[in-house]
Amino acid sequence: MKSGIRRTVCALFAVILIASAAAGCAPYASKYNAIALVTTNTAKKASMSFYRFEGMKVFRLTVDKDSVIKCSGKLESGSAAVCYVVNEAKTELFKVGDDGYTMESTLELKLSGTVYMIVESLGQCTNGEFSFIVE
Repeated sequence: MKSGIRRTVCALFAVILIASAAAGCAPYASKYNAIALVTTNTAKKASMSFYRFEGMKVFRLTVDKDSVIKCSGKLESGSAAVCYVVNEAKTELFKVGDDGYTMESTLELKLSGTVYMIVESLGQCTNGEFSFIVE
């Protein structure tokens, strides 16, 4: 009876260890507090809009060779940085401030694979919109 419990505990521990290792494969994970957050994320398009946001939201896009990602962001108050990750290298693309203007940028890529787009607030932000479209 004791060996049956020991095997069950060992099997449960192995499952937890494997699951946590698999979850740790993603290079970045979203972590945020938000009010009225609406997001979409498909292979070729991602967006978010919110009333209040603080933290980091990660989007995963799939690109083909010579793809272009059109990016835009706007905030009513606060500030945020938009970054992208290719081959584990995180690079800032642009920052958005509380001036009410929409920032737009185009990211041209010469590779195929996964690109992570990251919106990272620098404190609390309100009334914001961000979008990323692969063309």
